Amino acid sequence: MNILNPQGDRLSTPPSNFCLEKLRSPLPFAVQYLFTLKGVIFMYITIYSDGASRRNPGPAGAGAVLLDEQGNILNKVCKYLGETTNNQAEYQAAILGLKTALEMGATRVQLRADSELMVKQLLGQYQVKKPELKPLYDQVKSLLNQFESYAPPQHVRRADNALADAEANRAIDEYQA
Repeated sequence: MNILNPQGDRLSTPPSNFCLEKLRSPLPFAVQYLFTLKGVIFMYITIYSDGASRRNPGPAGAGAVLLDEQGNILNKVCKYLGETTNNQAEYQAAILGLKTALEMGATRVQLRADSELMVKQLLGQYQVKKPELKPLYDQVKSLLNQFESYAPPQHVRRADNALADAEANRAIDEYQA
């Protein structure tokens, strides 16, 4: 897996501030996750992402949970971000989830997050006014465009995003431990 540090440098191994947990199904990978149509392999992933910042700005983490079409967990990832705002952490979580989906070979994704601001900005309903969010917004849009297709990002209730929230907080907790 290729991982970037906060400065954008590619690392060959995960740094200590990166959490990765792969959950495997008892079914063979090809049976459960890949679908073929005329020799083309398609992989559909739903990404739940969440950022957490204790204080704003403060120690922050990003988390994402990737699910297959049946709702089975394919992967959980989290990353400690250092001192940042909650909105920046939300975007970093989306970036983490999208990069992980690309590395897993996904061809179609849907991003779901409990950040109404981020989702509405990605949908073009809100402008990105904060200069510190613009490069993160651009990166999410660029990553989305690397998939064969993607469903529009979707806002979900916090209660429906509990697994991604747990990953974001795990990143902070493990770094501070």
